[in-house]
Amino acid sequence: CEIENGGSLCQIKEKPNFRINSLTTEPANPSPGDKVKLKLNIENTGKDAESVSIKLYKESSQPITFDEKTDYIGTMDKGQTGTGIITLTIDSDAEPKKYILDMEIRAIDGEQVIVQNETISLTVSPRVARANNWLGFIVLGIAVVISGIYLIVKSSKKEKKKK
Repeated sequence: CEIENGGSLCQIKEKPNFRINSLTTEPANPSPGDKVKLKLNIENTGKDAESVSIKLYKESSQPITFDEKTDYIGTMDKGQTGTGIITLTIDSDAEPKKYILDMEIRAIDGEQVIVQNETISLTVSPRVARANNWLGFIVLGIAVVISGIYLIVKSSKKEKKKK
């Protein structure tokens, strides 16, 4: 800052700034035991940035295990969007509720490392009984029983013919 005529003149340098545009999950409604893919779409609303990456953090008590907790997005010009993908697994005994995760967006501005902290939420839904899985097991069981009966009848007919 410079002082001129009793006032100060400060020049504020623009830097990269990021906004989270969207967060989607696969599956759409994750539940306990699911492997989840988080897709984070971010936009650079500030100065051009190089080596943009994201990283997620959790509290040690949260029932989440990261398979990949960082993703490299690359160079992002002002106004450009990019997507980072993080994979995680929700513990099978996780309580259905909203979990808050800390997120760090890192970028290079010239020779300076810019770090921007954000939070995101991951909602874990109650596990829904999947009737179609049971139906598959029932159909398979019936097919095995019918096949067994067929083989028994066929072999007994062969024995009767031999006598």
